[in-house]
Amino acid sequence: MWNRVNILGFFAFFSCSVGPQYVAPETPVTTGWKNELPHLADEQCPKNWWQIFHDEQLSVFIEQAICSNPSLQAMAERVQQGRSFAKVAYSRLFPQLNIDPSISNTELRTHSFGSTSQIQPTLIKNHIDEYNLPLTLVYELDFWGKWKNQYKSAQFKWESDQYRYQTAVLLLTTDLANAYFQLRIQDAKIEIYKDVLMVQKKILGIQDSRYETQLINFSNVAQSSSDYSMIESLYFDCFRKRSLFENQIAVLIGVSPSEFKLASTPLTLNPPMIPVDLPANVLLRRPDLAEQERMMASLHAEINVAYASFFPSADIVGGINFLSNNFIQTLKNQWFIGGNLLEVLIDAGERSANIDLKTAVYKEALFTYQQKVLGAFQEVEDSISSIKWVMNELTSVDRAISAKEIAYKIAMDRYQYGLDNFLNVAVDEKEKLDQKLSWLHLLSQQYIYTLHLIKAMGGGW
Repeated sequence: MWNRVNILGFFAFFSCSVGPQYVAPETPVTTGWKNELPHLADEQCPKNWWQIFHDEQLSVFIEQAICSNPSLQAMAERVQQGRSFAKVAYSRLFPQLNIDPSISNTELRTHSFGSTSQIQPTLIKNHIDEYNLPLTLVYELDFWGKWKNQYKSAQFKWESDQYRYQTAVLLLTTDLANAYFQLRIQDAKIEIYKDVLMVQKKILGIQDSRYETQLINFSNVAQSSSDYSMIESLYFDCFRKRSLFENQIAVLIGVSPSEFKLASTPLTLNPPMIPVDLPANVLLRRPDLAEQERMMASLHAEINVAYASFFPSADIVGGINFLSNNFIQTLKNQWFIGGNLLEVLIDAGERSANIDLKTAVYKEALFTYQQKVLGAFQEVEDSISSIKWVMNELTSVDRAISAKEIAYKIAMDRYQYGLDNFLNVAVDEKEKLDQKLSWLHLLSQQYIYTLHLIKAMGGGW
Protein backbone atom coordinates (compact mmCIF):
# COMPACT_ATOMS: atom_id res chain seq x y z
CA MET A 1 0.00 0.00 0.00
CA TRP A 2 0.98 3.56 -0.41
CA ASN A 3 1.96 4.24 3.23
CA ARG A 4 2.86 7.47 5.01
CA VAL A 5 6.64 6.97 4.50
CA ASN A 6 6.17 6.83 0.75
CA ILE A 7 4.10 10.00 0.88
CA LEU A 8 6.84 11.86 2.76
CA GLY A 9 9.45 10.63 0.28
CA PHE A 10 7.22 11.77 -2.61
CA PHE A 11 6.96 15.28 -1.12
CA ALA A 12 10.72 15.46 -0.47
CA PHE A 13 11.54 14.32 -4.01
CA PHE A 14 9.37 16.93 -5.65
CA SER A 15 10.39 19.78 -3.36
CA CYS A 16 12.11 22.66 -5.12
CA SER A 17 13.82 25.98 -4.42
CA VAL A 18 12.15 29.09 -5.79
CA GLY A 19 13.90 32.35 -6.54
CA PRO A 20 17.00 33.30 -8.59
CA GLN A 21 20.07 31.09 -8.65
CA TYR A 22 23.25 32.44 -7.07
CA VAL A 23 26.20 33.06 -9.36
CA ALA A 24 29.54 34.22 -7.97
CA PRO A 25 30.31 37.75 -9.18
CA GLU A 26 32.84 38.36 -11.89
CA THR A 27 35.71 40.59 -10.83
CA PRO A 28 38.23 42.49 -12.94
CA VAL A 29 41.47 40.51 -13.06
CA THR A 30 44.64 41.90 -14.62
CA THR A 31 47.65 39.91 -15.76
CA GLY A 32 50.35 41.99 -14.13
CA TRP A 33 51.23 45.05 -12.12
CA LYS A 34 51.94 48.59 -13.22
CA ASN A 35 55.09 48.81 -11.08
CA GLU A 36 57.87 46.25 -11.06
CA LEU A 37 60.34 45.02 -8.47
CA PRO A 38 63.45 42.88 -8.95
CA HIS A 39 62.43 39.39 -10.07
CA LEU A 40 63.04 36.58 -7.61
CA ALA A 41 62.30 33.35 -9.42
CA ASP A 42 63.51 31.07 -6.64
CA GLU A 43 61.76 32.85 -3.76
CA GLN A 44 58.80 30.67 -2.84
CA CYS A 45 56.19 31.53 -0.27
CA PRO A 46 56.82 29.48 2.89
CA LYS A 47 54.04 27.75 4.76
CA ASN A 48 53.86 30.75 7.10
CA TRP A 49 54.74 34.06 5.47
CA TRP A 50 56.79 35.33 8.45
CA GLN A 51 59.34 32.55 7.92
CA ILE A 52 60.69 34.49 4.95
CA PHE A 53 62.36 36.88 7.42
CA HIS A 54 64.35 34.01 9.03
CA ASP A 55 63.88 35.55 12.48
CA GLU A 56 63.38 32.94 15.20
CA GLN A 57 62.26 35.47 17.82
CA LEU A 58 59.57 36.83 15.49
CA SER A 59 58.28 33.30 14.81
CA VAL A 60 58.04 32.62 18.55
CA PHE A 61 56.09 35.83 19.13
CA ILE A 62 53.67 35.15 16.28
CA GLU A 63 52.97 31.58 17.38
CA GLN A 64 52.34 32.84 20.91
CA ALA A 65 50.01 35.55 19.61
CA ILE A 66 47.96 33.07 17.59
CA CYS A 67 47.53 30.89 20.69
CA SER A 68 47.05 33.59 23.34
CA ASN A 69 45.69 36.79 21.81
CA PRO A 70 42.26 37.42 23.44
CA SER A 71 40.80 39.20 20.40
CA LEU A 72 41.71 36.28 18.15
CA GLN A 73 40.25 33.81 20.65
CA ALA A 74 37.04 35.84 20.69
CA MET A 75 36.96 35.66 16.89
CA ALA A 76 37.39 31.88 17.08
CA GLU A 77 34.37 31.67 19.38
CA ARG A 78 32.40 33.67 16.83
CA VAL A 79 33.22 31.01 14.27
CA GLN A 80 31.87 28.39 16.68
CA GLN A 81 28.68 30.43 17.05
CA GLY A 82 28.23 30.40 13.29
CA ARG A 83 28.78 26.65 13.20
CA SER A 84 26.16 26.07 15.90
CA PHE A 85 23.70 28.39 14.15
CA ALA A 86 24.14 26.39 10.94
CA LYS A 87 23.42 23.19 12.87
CA VAL A 88 20.23 24.74 14.24
CA ALA A 89 19.13 25.64 10.71
CA TYR A 90 20.01 22.14 9.50
CA SER A 91 17.83 20.52 12.17
CA ARG A 92 14.75 22.23 10.72
CA LEU A 93 15.01 20.07 7.62
CA PHE A 94 13.87 17.02 9.60
CA PRO A 95 10.68 16.05 11.46
CA GLN A 96 10.33 16.95 15.11
CA LEU A 97 9.31 14.24 17.57
CA ASN A 98 7.96 15.40 20.94
CA ILE A 99 7.17 13.40 24.05
CA ASP A 100 5.17 14.66 27.04
CA PRO A 101 4.96 11.85 29.63
CA SER A 102 2.78 12.12 32.71
CA ILE A 103 1.75 9.99 35.64
CA SER A 104 -1.36 10.27 37.81
CA ASN A 105 -2.75 8.56 40.86
CA THR A 106 -6.54 8.24 41.21
CA GLU A 107 -8.24 7.42 44.52
CA LEU A 108 -11.46 5.29 44.39
CA ARG A 109 -13.74 4.86 47.43
CA THR A 110 -16.18 1.93 47.65
CA HIS A 111 -18.56 0.64 50.36
CA SER A 112 -18.61 -3.03 51.38
CA PHE A 113 -21.70 -4.41 53.26
CA GLY A 114 -21.77 -7.48 55.50
CA SER A 115 -24.13 -10.48 55.27
CA THR A 116 -26.26 -9.41 58.26
CA SER A 117 -27.82 -6.14 59.15
CA GLN A 118 -25.87 -5.96 62.38
CA ILE A 119 -22.61 -5.45 60.54
CA GLN A 120 -21.86 -1.78 59.78
CA PRO A 121 -20.85 -0.80 56.20
CA THR A 122 -17.09 -0.68 55.56
CA LEU A 123 -15.39 2.10 53.49
CA ILE A 124 -12.65 0.77 51.14
CA LYS A 125 -10.08 3.06 49.44
CA ASN A 126 -8.34 1.98 46.21
CA HIS A 127 -5.49 3.81 44.34
CA ILE A 128 -4.97 3.41 40.60
CA ASP A 129 -1.74 4.57 38.92
CA GLU A 130 -2.11 5.73 35.32
CA TYR A 131 0.85 6.30 33.02
CA ASN A 132 0.43 8.51 29.95
CA LEU A 133 3.08 8.55 27.16
CA PRO A 134 1.98 10.77 24.25
CA LEU A 135 4.27 10.98 21.18
CA THR A 136 3.74 13.75 18.63
CA LEU A 137 5.41 14.10 15.22
CA VAL A 138 5.49 17.49 13.46
CA TYR A 139 7.02 17.99 10.01
CA GLU A 140 6.71 20.98 7.73
CA LEU A 141 7.10 19.94 4.11
CA ASP A 142 9.78 22.02 2.43
CA PHE A 143 8.14 22.25 -1.01
CA TRP A 144 9.64 25.62 -1.91
CA GLY A 145 13.05 25.37 -0.27
CA LYS A 146 12.32 27.70 2.64
CA TRP A 147 14.20 25.66 5.24
CA LYS A 148 16.79 24.50 2.74
CA ASN A 149 17.71 28.07 1.84
CA GLN A 150 17.76 29.13 5.47
CA TYR A 151 20.25 26.35 6.10
CA LYS A 152 22.32 27.38 3.07
CA SER A 153 22.31 30.97 4.31
CA ALA A 154 23.55 29.89 7.74
CA GLN A 155 26.16 27.59 6.17
CA PHE A 156 27.52 30.38 3.96
CA LYS A 157 27.53 32.74 6.91
CA TRP A 158 29.61 30.22 8.86
CA GLU A 159 32.07 29.98 5.98
CA SER A 160 32.23 33.78 5.94
CA ASP A 161 33.08 33.75 9.66
CA GLN A 162 35.90 31.30 9.00
CA TYR A 163 37.41 33.64 6.42
CA ARG A 164 36.96 36.53 8.83
CA TYR A 165 39.02 34.59 11.35
CA GLN A 166 41.76 34.10 8.76
CA THR A 167 41.68 37.84 8.07
CA ALA A 168 42.06 38.52 11.78
CA VAL A 169 45.08 36.18 11.91
CA LEU A 170 46.67 38.02 8.97
CA LEU A 171 46.10 41.44 10.55
CA LEU A 172 47.38 40.26 13.93
CA THR A 173 50.57 38.71 12.54
CA THR A 174 51.43 41.64 10.27
CA ASP A 175 50.80 44.16 13.06
CA LEU A 176 52.99 42.14 15.39
CA ALA A 177 55.79 41.87 12.81
CA ASN A 178 55.62 45.61 12.15
CA ALA A 179 55.87 46.45 15.87
CA TYR A 180 58.76 44.00 16.28
CA PHE A 181 60.81 45.40 13.39
CA GLN A 182 60.06 49.02 14.30
CA LEU A 183 61.28 48.34 17.84
CA ARG A 184 64.54 46.91 16.50
CA ILE A 185 65.01 49.92 14.22
CA GLN A 186 64.56 52.19 17.23
CA ASP A 187 67.33 50.19 18.92
CA ALA A 188 69.58 50.88 15.93
CA LYS A 189 68.71 54.59 16.06
CA ILE A 190 69.50 54.72 19.78
CA GLU A 191 73.01 53.35 19.10
CA ILE A 192 73.63 55.95 16.40
CA TYR A 193 72.25 58.78 18.53
CA LYS A 194 74.72 57.82 21.24
CA ASP A 195 77.56 58.36 18.75
CA VAL A 196 76.00 61.60 17.50
CA LEU A 197 75.78 62.94 21.05
CA MET A 198 79.42 62.06 21.67
CA VAL A 199 80.47 63.91 18.50
CA GLN A 200 78.23 66.88 19.28
CA LYS A 201 79.72 67.02 22.75
CA LYS A 202 83.18 67.20 21.18
CA ILE A 203 82.03 70.03 18.92
CA LEU A 204 80.57 71.85 21.91
CA GLY A 205 83.87 71.46 23.79
CA ILE A 206 85.86 72.78 20.83
CA GLN A 207 83.57 75.77 20.43
CA ASP A 208 83.76 76.49 24.14
CA SER A 209 87.58 76.39 24.01
CA ARG A 210 87.63 78.68 20.99
CA TYR A 211 85.36 81.11 22.80
CA GLU A 212 87.62 81.13 25.86
CA THR A 213 90.59 81.98 23.65
CA GLN A 214 88.46 84.73 22.05
CA LEU A 215 88.59 83.22 18.58
CA ILE A 216 84.79 83.27 18.26
CA ASN A 217 81.89 84.93 20.01
CA PHE A 218 79.45 83.15 22.30
CA SER A 219 76.77 82.73 19.64
CA ASN A 220 78.71 79.77 18.19
CA VAL A 221 78.82 78.14 21.62
CA ALA A 222 75.11 78.75 22.11
CA GLN A 223 74.34 77.25 18.71
CA SER A 224 76.39 74.13 19.47
CA SER A 225 74.69 73.81 22.86
CA SER A 226 71.27 74.12 21.18
CA ASP A 227 72.20 71.43 18.64
CA TYR A 228 73.29 69.10 21.44
CA SER A 229 70.00 69.58 23.32
CA MET A 230 67.92 68.97 20.19
CA ILE A 231 69.80 65.75 19.42
CA GLU A 232 69.38 64.67 23.04
CA SER A 233 65.61 65.18 22.78
CA LEU A 234 65.51 62.98 19.66
CA TYR A 235 67.58 60.40 21.53
CA PHE A 236 65.03 60.32 24.36
CA ASP A 237 62.17 60.17 21.84
CA CYS A 238 63.61 56.92 20.49
CA PHE A 239 63.24 55.38 23.95
CA ARG A 240 59.65 56.59 24.11
CA LYS A 241 58.79 55.04 20.74
CA ARG A 242 60.60 51.83 21.68
CA SER A 243 58.55 51.56 24.86
CA LEU A 244 55.31 51.95 22.89
CA PHE A 245 56.30 49.25 20.40
CA GLU A 246 57.32 46.97 23.26
CA ASN A 247 53.94 47.45 24.95
CA GLN A 248 52.16 46.79 21.65
CA ILE A 249 54.03 43.51 21.21
CA ALA A 250 53.11 42.46 24.76
CA VAL A 251 49.39 43.08 24.18
CA LEU A 252 49.40 41.31 20.82
CA ILE A 253 50.97 38.16 22.28
CA GLY A 254 48.55 38.22 25.23
CA VAL A 255 50.97 39.35 27.96
CA SER A 256 50.70 42.26 30.38
CA PRO A 257 52.99 45.12 29.24
CA SER A 258 54.17 45.52 32.83
CA GLU A 259 55.63 42.00 32.74
CA PHE A 260 57.18 42.10 29.26
CA LYS A 261 60.72 43.22 28.45
CA LEU A 262 62.58 42.76 25.19
CA ALA A 263 66.36 43.12 25.04
CA SER A 264 67.95 45.57 22.62
CA THR A 265 68.47 44.01 19.16
CA PRO A 266 69.43 46.70 16.60
CA LEU A 267 68.23 46.00 13.06
CA THR A 268 70.31 47.07 10.06
CA LEU A 269 69.41 44.42 7.44
CA ASN A 270 67.10 45.08 4.51
CA PRO A 271 63.82 43.11 4.44
CA PRO A 272 63.51 40.24 1.94
CA MET A 273 62.08 40.97 -1.47
CA ILE A 274 58.53 39.70 -2.07
CA PRO A 275 58.01 38.38 -5.63
CA VAL A 276 55.06 40.14 -7.22
CA ASP A 277 55.45 39.09 -10.86
CA LEU A 278 52.51 36.70 -10.48
CA PRO A 279 49.02 36.93 -11.98
CA ALA A 280 46.94 39.53 -10.22
CA ASN A 281 44.14 37.04 -9.54
CA VAL A 282 46.15 35.95 -6.50
CA LEU A 283 44.20 38.72 -4.76
CA LEU A 284 41.01 36.70 -5.11
CA ARG A 285 42.46 34.34 -2.50
CA ARG A 286 42.59 37.12 0.08
CA PRO A 287 40.54 36.01 3.11
CA ASP A 288 38.68 39.33 3.39
CA LEU A 289 37.49 39.06 -0.24
CA ALA A 290 36.49 35.42 0.27
CA GLU A 291 34.64 36.49 3.43
CA GLN A 292 32.67 39.11 1.51
CA GLU A 293 31.82 36.66 -1.28
CA ARG A 294 30.48 34.08 1.18
CA MET A 295 28.44 36.79 2.87
CA MET A 296 26.93 37.62 -0.53
CA ALA A 297 26.00 33.96 -1.02
CA SER A 298 24.34 33.95 2.41
CA LEU A 299 22.33 37.07 1.64
CA HIS A 300 21.29 35.65 -1.74
CA ALA A 301 19.89 32.55 -0.04
CA GLU A 302 17.78 34.89 2.12
CA ILE A 303 16.21 36.23 -1.09
CA ASN A 304 15.01 32.72 -1.97
CA VAL A 305 13.59 32.36 1.54
CA ALA A 306 11.59 35.53 0.90
CA TYR A 307 10.34 34.13 -2.44
CA ALA A 308 9.17 30.95 -0.70
CA SER A 309 6.83 33.01 1.49
CA PHE A 310 4.57 33.54 -1.58
CA PHE A 311 3.70 29.86 -1.67
CA PRO A 312 1.53 27.92 0.76
CA SER A 313 3.15 26.08 3.65
CA ALA A 314 2.09 22.55 4.51
CA ASP A 315 2.88 20.43 7.52
CA ILE A 316 2.04 16.94 8.72
CA VAL A 317 1.11 16.25 12.32
CA GLY A 318 0.79 12.79 13.78
CA GLY A 319 0.99 11.08 17.13
CA ILE A 320 0.03 8.29 19.45
CA ASN A 321 -0.87 8.31 23.12
CA PHE A 322 0.10 5.19 25.10
CA LEU A 323 -2.05 4.58 28.19
CA SER A 324 -0.80 2.13 30.78
CA ASN A 325 -4.22 0.75 31.64
CA ASN A 326 -5.58 0.42 28.14
CA PHE A 327 -2.81 -0.52 25.70
CA ILE A 328 -5.08 -2.39 23.26
CA GLN A 329 -7.48 0.55 23.14
CA THR A 330 -4.50 2.82 22.47
CA LEU A 331 -3.51 0.88 19.37
CA LYS A 332 -7.06 1.10 18.11
CA ASN A 333 -8.18 4.63 18.89
CA GLN A 334 -5.40 6.72 20.51
CA TRP A 335 -3.41 7.65 17.37
CA PHE A 336 -3.96 10.37 14.87
CA ILE A 337 -2.48 11.89 11.71
CA GLY A 338 -3.37 15.07 9.92
CA GLY A 339 -2.08 17.97 7.94
CA ASN A 340 -2.31 21.73 7.73
CA LEU A 341 -2.14 24.02 4.76
CA LEU A 342 -1.60 27.76 5.19
CA GLU A 343 -1.57 30.46 2.57
CA VAL A 344 -1.62 34.20 3.16
CA LEU A 345 -4.23 35.82 0.93
CA ILE A 346 -3.73 39.50 1.76
CA ASP A 347 -0.64 40.98 3.41
CA ALA A 348 -0.75 44.58 2.10
CA GLY A 349 2.51 44.09 0.16
CA GLU A 350 4.60 42.81 3.09
CA ARG A 351 6.12 39.85 1.23
CA SER A 352 6.92 41.89 -1.89
CA ALA A 353 8.59 44.54 0.25
CA ASN A 354 10.57 41.83 2.03
CA ILE A 355 11.92 40.54 -1.31
CA ASP A 356 12.88 44.08 -2.29
CA LEU A 357 14.61 44.50 1.06
CA LYS A 358 16.60 41.26 0.78
CA THR A 359 17.54 42.07 -2.82
CA ALA A 360 18.77 45.54 -1.88
CA VAL A 361 20.86 44.11 0.97
CA TYR A 362 22.40 41.58 -1.43
CA LYS A 363 23.20 44.26 -4.03
CA GLU A 364 24.80 46.39 -1.34
CA ALA A 365 27.07 43.45 -0.47
CA LEU A 366 27.82 42.93 -4.17
CA PHE A 367 28.96 46.52 -4.70
CA THR A 368 30.93 46.37 -1.45
CA TYR A 369 32.70 43.27 -2.75
CA GLN A 370 33.57 44.95 -6.05
CA GLN A 371 34.91 47.99 -4.19
CA LYS A 372 37.02 45.76 -1.95
CA VAL A 373 38.52 44.07 -5.01
CA LEU A 374 39.49 47.44 -6.47
CA GLY A 375 40.87 48.48 -3.09
CA ALA A 376 42.94 45.29 -2.96
CA PHE A 377 44.52 46.11 -6.33
CA GLN A 378 45.28 49.60 -5.07
CA GLU A 379 46.89 48.29 -1.88
CA VAL A 380 49.25 46.06 -3.86
CA GLU A 381 50.12 48.79 -6.37
CA ASP A 382 50.71 51.30 -3.56
CA SER A 383 52.96 48.90 -1.68
CA ILE A 384 54.98 47.95 -4.78
CA SER A 385 55.38 51.60 -5.76
CA SER A 386 56.43 52.61 -2.24
CA ILE A 387 58.98 49.78 -1.98
CA LYS A 388 60.38 50.63 -5.41
CA TRP A 389 60.97 54.32 -4.65
CA VAL A 390 62.21 53.71 -1.10
CA MET A 391 64.78 51.31 -2.56
CA ASN A 392 65.91 54.09 -4.90
CA GLU A 393 66.14 56.50 -1.95
CA LEU A 394 68.17 53.97 0.03
CA THR A 395 70.56 53.59 -2.89
CA SER A 396 71.04 57.35 -3.03
CA VAL A 397 71.62 57.57 0.71
CA ASP A 398 74.11 54.70 0.49
CA ARG A 399 76.08 56.68 -2.09
CA ALA A 400 75.90 59.78 0.12
CA ILE A 401 77.19 57.82 3.12
CA SER A 402 80.05 56.40 1.05
CA ALA A 403 80.98 59.89 -0.16
CA LYS A 404 80.80 61.26 3.36
CA GLU A 405 83.06 58.44 4.56
CA ILE A 406 85.68 59.63 2.06
CA ALA A 407 85.24 63.26 3.14
CA TYR A 408 85.58 62.26 6.79
CA LYS A 409 88.75 60.27 6.06
CA ILE A 410 90.26 63.23 4.19
CA ALA A 411 89.38 65.61 7.04
CA MET A 412 90.95 63.21 9.55
CA ASP A 413 94.12 62.96 7.46
CA ARG A 414 94.34 66.76 7.19
CA TYR A 415 93.88 67.06 10.95
CA GLN A 416 96.60 64.47 11.68
CA TYR A 417 99.04 66.31 9.41
CA GLY A 418 98.16 69.61 11.04
CA LEU A 419 96.51 71.06 7.96
CA ASP A 420 93.08 71.48 9.53
CA ASN A 421 91.49 71.69 12.96
CA PHE A 422 89.46 68.94 14.63
CA LEU A 423 86.24 70.90 14.34
CA ASN A 424 85.91 70.07 10.64
CA VAL A 425 86.58 66.41 11.44
CA ALA A 426 83.82 66.38 14.06
CA VAL A 427 81.38 68.15 11.73
CA ASP A 428 82.01 65.62 8.95
CA GLU A 429 81.55 62.76 11.42
CA LYS A 430 78.25 64.22 12.65
CA GLU A 431 76.97 64.64 9.07
CA LYS A 432 77.89 61.02 8.35
CA LEU A 433 75.92 59.84 11.38
CA ASP A 434 72.96 62.03 10.37
CA GLN A 435 72.94 60.32 6.99
CA LYS A 436 72.91 56.94 8.71
CA LEU A 437 69.86 58.07 10.67
CA SER A 438 68.19 59.01 7.38
CA TRP A 439 69.08 55.56 6.06
CA LEU A 440 67.47 53.92 9.12
CA HIS A 441 64.32 56.00 8.59
CA LEU A 442 64.08 54.72 5.01
CA LEU A 443 64.77 51.19 6.22
CA SER A 444 61.84 51.55 8.62
CA GLN A 445 59.62 52.62 5.71
CA GLN A 446 60.79 49.68 3.63
CA TYR A 447 59.79 47.22 6.36
CA ILE A 448 56.40 48.91 6.72
CA TYR A 449 55.68 48.75 2.98
CA THR A 450 56.94 45.16 2.74
CA LEU A 451 54.48 44.10 5.44
CA HIS A 452 51.75 46.11 3.71
CA LEU A 453 52.49 44.17 0.53
CA ILE A 454 52.33 40.83 2.34
CA LYS A 455 48.98 41.83 3.85
CA ALA A 456 47.70 43.09 0.49
CA MET A 457 48.64 39.76 -1.13
CA GLY A 458 46.67 37.88 1.53
CA GLY A 459 49.75 36.50 3.28
CA GLY A 460 50.85 34.46 0.26
CA TRP A 461 52.04 34.67 -3.32
